[in-house]
Amino acid sequence: MKHAGVDSLIALLPQTDEHTPARLAIAADHLRRALGQALIETVPGPASLFVQFNLRLCDEEQAHTALKQALHTAWDTGHHSDSGREHHIPVYHAPEAGADLWRLAQHTGLMLDEIIAAHCAPVYRVTAVGFAPGFAYLSGLDPRLNLPRLDTPRARVPAGSVAIAAGQCAIYPRASPGGWNLIGLTPTPPGHPAHPDSGPTLAVGDRVRFSPIDRRDFLSQGGVLPP
Repeated sequence: MKHAGVDSLIALLPQTDEHTPARLAIAADHLRRALGQALIETVPGPASLFVQFNLRLCDEEQAHTALKQALHTAWDTGHHSDSGREHHIPVYHAPEAGADLWRLAQHTGLMLDEIIAAHCAPVYRVTAVGFAPGFAYLSGLDPRLNLPRLDTPRARVPAGSVAIAAGQCAIYPRASPGGWNLIGLTPTPPGHPAHPDSGPTLAVGDRVRFSPIDRRDFLSQGGVLPP
């Protein structure tokens, strides 16, 4: 456990496994209950938990003890396969929706239907949320679909773009620059707590299942194709 500022701590885990993100999410929940209004923010990462607290309501020793106890409780409780929420997200996989789909096919030697099946088969885990509000990093990608990030990031990636890079998958919640490989679009991009009218909010420890849809279903569900 290390200092991350005068009012913050970060726990760095030396060893991780596939259940670590879910356990960190459990630890964050315990910490919120333990510190209450004294807790400003928790940011779980793939192998870390950042904590910021209000120095007027909680001193460093109290925060350190609460964080240590939350981590012990999360690991003692163990991993439960139903921890976190499960989200079912539809995806339209086609060259007009994923600019890098054909390049992925050439790289892997897989047919389009094989790529779709490989992408939609796993149950993904949210391991971190960052880069932009609502942008969730998903583990569980089929190794056959592994591609590095683009050498030159795009100036604009459409909202709802489903993308892969470096063994992970993600969905762009809003239009933004980005260097991931685009393989499809969802009509329901993830949202953010500050925007309750948007799509599902993804949190660390949540599970994600993708389901393929065709062009007609994509458009009927409010999807918008890039120009």
